[in-house]
Amino acid sequence: MRSVELERLTAEGITLIERRNTMELFRTWLSSTSSFTPARLAPRSGHVNHRALTSAMIDSRDFLAAKRRAETEMMMPGPKIALTADSNSTTFR
Repeated sequence: MRSVELERLTAEGITLIERRNTMELFRTWLSSTSSFTPARLAPRSGHVNHRALTSAMIDSRDFLAAKRRAETEMMMPGPKIALTADSNSTTFR
């Protein structure tokens, strides 16, 4: 059972390495052309194009908002309960 899982994980690792090598080859090929510069291939950080939001970006933003809301609500007081007593009896309503 473990050998099958090990073989599956090894095959998945080899596939990921091949994908990485392909992307590096693609980046090298693009940088050698005259219309692309290495600066255009560098990963962007900080700026978000709101027109091109992916579902993963929306999910991560929703997750962070829910996490922040859960942390904030933990500090909020719970529901208020009012107890009243009848002047003739000692039972609560």
